[in-house]
Amino acid sequence: MSAPGITRSEVLRGAVAMAGLGMLGRVTGATAARRAQQARLGAPVQGVDLRALFRSMVVCGQRTLYVSASGNDSHPGTPAAPYRQIQRAVSTAEPGDLILVGPGTYDSVYLHEFAGSPTAWLGIMSLNDTVLPRCFAADGDVVAVNGSSYVGIYGFEISGRQTSPNRNGSGVSVYGNAHHIVVWQNTVHDFPGGGINCFDVNDRWGFGSHDMLDISFNTIHNTSHYSPSGTSGISIFASRDLTRGATWDGRYANRVVGNYIYNVQNLVPDSVAGYAYVTDGNAVSIDSLLTIHHYTKRVLIDGNLLVGCGGRAVHVNKSINVDGVGNTGIGNLRTVSPAISGGCEFDGTTNASVNYHGNVIFPRHTPNWRDTTSTYTANVVLGGSQAIDGTNIDRQTVGYRYMAGNLGDAQLLQGQNIELFAPLRPDRVQREAGALGYQTLGVGRRPAALWAAGSLEPRRA
Repeated sequence: MSAPGITRSEVLRGAVAMAGLGMLGRVTGATAARRAQQARLGAPVQGVDLRALFRSMVVCGQRTLYVSASGNDSHPGTPAAPYRQIQRAVSTAEPGDLILVGPGTYDSVYLHEFAGSPTAWLGIMSLNDTVLPRCFAADGDVVAVNGSSYVGIYGFEISGRQTSPNRNGSGVSVYGNAHHIVVWQNTVHDFPGGGINCFDVNDRWGFGSHDMLDISFNTIHNTSHYSPSGTSGISIFASRDLTRGATWDGRYANRVVGNYIYNVQNLVPDSVAGYAYVTDGNAVSIDSLLTIHHYTKRVLIDGNLLVGCGGRAVHVNKSINVDGVGNTGIGNLRTVSPAISGGCEFDGTTNASVNYHGNVIFPRHTPNWRDTTSTYTANVVLGGSQAIDGTNIDRQTVGYRYMAGNLGDAQLLQGQNIELFAPLRPDRVQREAGALGYQTLGVGRRPAALWAAGSLEPRRA
């Protein structure tokens, strides 16, 4: 039985087309050292060269600018004479340029009205995958993308300060009619506001929304604690069709794939929206796409590991055409609030076009695993007391014993090697592997394409 609105051929075809014309079968495997580093950082994909894959879609490198902690902003940005700050390189960059950043700590980065093109992006990347360069700001956003297009950001530690006087400061902000923005393989943490925050704005900071986002393979934790604006680990709020119906792959226009998100929680009410209680602190929030700019292009949420957050694992509000496939949500809904308590790990509020298929759902702080609006098929339910129906698989009595790491609630709030979320007994639940592979999703072959959850039909033993 296929999930409503999704066909196997469409997802596979679109994913392969996007992923460098099928380059997934040809990318170089990771070295042992790089795999160890990926495991330490919680990186989600094994045996796939994400750097090469990123470069296949973010078309850049016609000219390369270099940034180093030992550089100087009066230098020309060459390997022998690099810039000191990323912002200096951004200020001189042109469409088609690649900025490579060496290890060290750097100031915040602001991209304003950078106009790339399909054949000339701006790529901002770590020099290598061994040591991530750190972008830090004691106040405000660390990476802000305002009114820009065709920009890719890869391989940084993006860190803030929980005690910042600017309680809305986020790790990455995307707004101002920005489109074709790719944010991959970053570690984002310790912001009073959101982790990666994509929003609609009309104030002194800019005007407009966003479209064509790909937010994938990031690790996000310890964010959203003190913002009065109801932020989340990844927020996509009020997208707008800025590209005349364009999609990445013939199907999806916004994608959230393979991220590891934990310990995201609002500790203060959403006073900006007029609430006297907490409303968010979700791992992933898709909000008001339909109601503000009537955004109907499809959104993919695939293969994310979402644990120990105050709100929901995935919250879809006032939005349609969202496919949540192959994710794992464990022990979220920690916040006691009228907007959260008694809810479910994955929810939707509009209609049945919000599809949840093939997810591992482990409600710890609520009896409920599903809402009454969304469509749920072939999910594995490990907890709660709500009856399991349809094609969904009842494993409520198994609980944490499903996982190799014997993890408990307290441990979900700390960074874990994602292999600890592997099934202790692979034969317990037969499932396809998705974007995070066997680590979170169980047994079965890897799909041919990274963004597909394999067959979108339940796997049969």
